[in-house]
Order: sequence, then C-alpha cells, then structure tokens
Amino acid sequence: VTPAFIKKYYNVSNDVGSMQVTQAVYGTGGVNPSDISIFQRQFNLTQQKIIQTIQAPEKCRYSNCFEGNLNVQYIMGVAQNTNTTFEYWSPSDDWMLGWITAVAKNPKPANVYSISHGTYEYSYYQSYMDSFNTEAIKLGVMGTTIVVASGENGAVGSILFDMNFDQCSYHPMFPASSPYVLTVGATKVSVLCDIIP
Repeated sequence: VTPAFIKKYYNVSNDVGSMQVTQAVYGTGGVNPSDISIFQRQFNLTQQKIIQTIQAPEKCRYSNCFEGNLNVQYIMGVAQNTNTTFEYWSPSDDWMLGWITAVAKNPKPANVYSISHGTYEYSYYQSYMDSFNTEAIKLGVMGTTIVVASGENGAVGSILFDMNFDQCSYHPMFPASSPYVLTVGATKVSVLCDIIP
C-alpha cells in the first residue's frame, strides 16, 4: 500500500500539511533517517527530515526500526511539509503513563500524536487508565489530539485468534479504548486491482 493508494482510496484531496503544525509518532524501536529518505524518493514525496527524535535508542537496526520507520514514513507521506517528531519510550519504562505525563508537562506539545500500539485493557488497573485519561484531557485542553490504532481485529482483539475465544467477546486495547483519544481502525481491501492506478 503506497501513499498514492491511500490518497486515492480515502479521497484525500490535499496531502500537504503546514510547517506551522507539528505531528509526532510515538513508537517502539527507533527510526532510520536514511530509510525515510529512500521511502520519500521511491514514492515521489517531498524530501523532509524528522525535526526531532526524543529518547530513541542509540542504534537502529532493521528489526527494531520496522514499526517506527513505517509509522513515520506514512504520517509524513499523507501530511507532507509538516514538522514531524519521533518519540520513543523504552519498554522497560512505563511506556504509556510515563510518556503521556511527560508530554502533558511540555509547554508546547505536538498538535497530533500518533500511537500504533497498545495493550489489552483488562491488563490495567482502572486507576492507571484514569491517570492516563487525566493526562489526555490536559493535552486536549492544550489543543493536542492523540490518534491511536484500535489494534489488530478491532474491539474483539487478537486474543480471539490466539486463544480461540468466542468471536463475540470484547477485548479492546488501551489506550485505544480511552474516551479522550481519537481511535482509528483499518480498512481491509480485498480487490486491489480496481483501485490501484
């Protein structure tokens, strides 16, 4: 799936953002600037660098950069000419509450944060989710939108397929289930030949 395919499929009339807006990808692993540049050249996108990388691991190898690269490449592909930051939080740290608390303390957080991962809601205490939600509310008041992927298979979750649970069960991912984030799902395209130019 290419940026041009996404633009055509979702009828995106303008994929040029604004240098007065900031977007950030919060992810695992890291990003490789040369991979991002290759991606931009391959798909005839505006050549643009990440303006800042926060807490990224020192070395980025293919296996630990895959998700970070993918997320940055596509957000920069559908919102070109927009200041983009990559933020990394070590899995050994409190990757969700620690991260959002630090962001909420920033006097100038990004306008949009994109998060493509989460954990099953049932694995958290309610107090933990409430604390995350409080920080998300603070960011909302500051004008920041947090966009979170719903996770594989939506609200039923991957657990159905891993453990043979009833197909009608509800196992949402958090923070996607937070009422203070914008949660997005995916589109499964079954007939590509009719859509790709």
